Amino acid sequence: MPHHTQRYLYKHKTISSSYLPNTLSIHPHPIHQCLFPSLSQSSNVKQIHLQNKMDTSKLEDFAISNLPQSESDKPPEPPVYRQILTQASHTGLITYDDLPSWHQDNPSIYTSYRPITHSIPRSLKSLFTLHNETLNIHTHSLPFLTCLLLTGLIFYIFSIYFPHSPLVDKFIFAIFFLTTTICMGLSTGYHTLMNHSKGVAGIWLRLDFCGIVVAILGDFVTGIYVAFYCEWRLQVGYWVMIITLTSTILILLLHPHFQGLQWRTFRVCMFIGTACSAFAPIINGIVYFGWHEVVRGTGMPWYLGEGGLLVLGAVVYALRIPECYFPGKFDIIGHSHQIFHILVVGAAGLHLVGLLKAYSYEYYHPRCGMR
Repeated sequence: MPHHTQRYLYKHKTISSSYLPNTLSIHPHPIHQCLFPSLSQSSNVKQIHLQNKMDTSKLEDFAISNLPQSESDKPPEPPVYRQILTQASHTGLITYDDLPSWHQDNPSIYTSYRPITHSIPRSLKSLFTLHNETLNIHTHSLPFLTCLLLTGLIFYIFSIYFPHSPLVDKFIFAIFFLTTTICMGLSTGYHTLMNHSKGVAGIWLRLDFCGIVVAILGDFVTGIYVAFYCEWRLQVGYWVMIITLTSTILILLLHPHFQGLQWRTFRVCMFIGTACSAFAPIINGIVYFGWHEVVRGTGMPWYLGEGGLLVLGAVVYALRIPECYFPGKFDIIGHSHQIFHILVVGAAGLHLVGLLKAYSYEYYHPRCGMR
């Protein structure tokens, strides 16, 4: 019997094994059984008979006073427990309390967890089933495939829309798609294989962190390149800054001391802090170019929108909104991690729009020659 149901039965004072008499399992000493087998059996029968007579009236009184007299009088079974029993018998999914402690992350998501498989093929099969990680997987698997395709097509696309663009510019856009592909791919891998085992989940969690850092690095490198297209010294300076920051955050994220769930908020704050360093080149651009030039020629409004989505996603992820207010209501669709994934994809889309706007402006209104 699941322990949720046991706790529920105990709470409503229905009969459990603790109320039944123990005398039905009397075991005489082995020596007595060998020397006086008939006497031992007779003694046991008498003891059982006497004890049963003493306990029968108590048991009947207890049952009459505590058990519902009809099905309609029984207290309604909570929806959570009905859901648990249904899932256990039909889908093979398990509940939060059935998970090993290392895999328990969000207590506001009650059900639809995949069991631990210790098998890569079995974990991969869950790509095509419905559970509470399904949307976490596919909100990044589809962008992964899209960016992978665009990484290979970027040179063809540029030959159509920017036929005179130099090779280095095409590589810059390829870097954006490649780093985004890495981020989405590692995230997809983590959410697919996190139910394999503790060791495999830990490895893929670190890879997921690496993917986020790689995406941040790719966004900065490409954004700085296009915004300061003719100012190579500023480009190099800001590239050194972001490489230093991302290297530091990567070391901290991969350090064993910061791997526990208790460091979850700390890791989110590190990502937000690194993203906020983008204000340095934005302010520099406003001072260097002027407000109107920055708005038209650097993609700044789109980058600000990107930053807003990322901060919003980090807050939703850290505070576990909305499931913290409605536990068990968003187990499969609509919980915080899915919202976070969607906002990350939206932020990547805004960054791409900003890059294209800025590069198009520079291409058709050059401040310096194409490289």
